[in-house]
Amino acid sequence: MNGNRAVRTEKWKAVAREGLSKDSRYRVQIPIEIWELYDMQGHRTERNDVAAENPEVLRGLVGRWEQWIQTPARNHMPPNTLTPEEAELGFERLFNGVNFDGWKNPGSWKVENNAFAFATQGGGLVYRTKRIPDNFELRFDWKVAEGSNSGVTCRPGLYEYQILDNAGNGDGKNPRTSAASLYFCMAPSHDATKPVGLWNSSRMIYKDTVIQHWLNGQKVIDFNYSDPKWAANVELLRRGGGTDLTDRGAPLVLQNHGHPVWFRNIKLREIPESELLDTSPIKPTKIPPEALESEARILSWHEKHP
Repeated sequence: MNGNRAVRTEKWKAVAREGLSKDSRYRVQIPIEIWELYDMQGHRTERNDVAAENPEVLRGLVGRWEQWIQTPARNHMPPNTLTPEEAELGFERLFNGVNFDGWKNPGSWKVENNAFAFATQGGGLVYRTKRIPDNFELRFDWKVAEGSNSGVTCRPGLYEYQILDNAGNGDGKNPRTSAASLYFCMAPSHDATKPVGLWNSSRMIYKDTVIQHWLNGQKVIDFNYSDPKWAANVELLRRGGGTDLTDRGAPLVLQNHGHPVWFRNIKLREIPESELLDTSPIKPTKIPPEALESEARILSWHEKHP
């Protein structure tokens, strides 16, 4: 978040301040917006926060803010177009917002409101124009309905950026299978998802042996899978999904798990070898005991059903 946010009517003004809150599920301090409400007719100095006394008023103003921030006009760019910065970096637009050109649709997807949208149970949507480079950055927006589960894969095997309604789907109970995780391998540093029904913006940055996942402008995963300290995570994915993180050469796939999901602004670039990545440190969320027990049961099942 960058600075405060505000939305105003003649009588009311809602202001979002930056703050920290403890995520009870992930047990970490995370950045949040703390919304305050002021009566501009009674206390124009903004010293008397009346949010607690007027929750419905505050909820309505925050809803206006969320609706406004989701509109393409906020960024002065229509959906599914490259920004000047993206064009300079060499991004390609993979989806034109109109049809399935360049994609293989098994009949289970549709295009609505400039987005790929789940239509019915069936296969994933596959980008067929070319395979993903070894070193790449993929940007995309996504949103889900209550309880929805999906994912994005760009390398062979279960090499997945998880797409999820964390609160409404059972996978959200385990950080290693929550939204923006490297599924069944690496947990995000915190839950950075927006409420169900709002667009999230994601980045997958894969360079050599480094994997980074970003969500809504925040880096939530950053690890080098060749580093011995992550050997247990790498082994977990191998045992649970049969995935070798050194594998390369696969198409981009938007997964279909039979749940409502939408994608737009899908853009890809190859990362040059000389480019340096953001190295600011982050730590994956601690895995709760009940999630570790669930992982053990899953691994036991895979061992019995190779």
